[in-house]
Amino acid sequence: LEECDKISCGPNPFLIPSETKLKIDGLVEESTVKILSVSGVLVFEFETPGGRIAEWDGRDMKGNYVSSGIYIIAGFNKEATKVCTGKVAVIRR
Repeated sequence: LEECDKISCGPNPFLIPSETKLKIDGLVEESTVKILSVSGVLVFEFETPGGRIAEWDGRDMKGNYVSSGIYIIAGFNKEATKVCTGKVAVIRR
């Protein structure tokens, strides 16, 4: 995708722990993806060299599953000229 505005995520709500990873669709190529809490705290960050679709397993930087809540997913290219955002509800079982 050259342009992006909305990221779609699924499954939403995302139940963790799970065998299934969250699919994040609608990214531009070579993006950085940040998972943020609604208060703006960075939970997890990773690179997506391939493009449109990325996956997240529901864990934070330390490898622990995140708490239940709403998370903001932000994807942006290297120059940060294209930014896409989406939301996902995480339910920890």
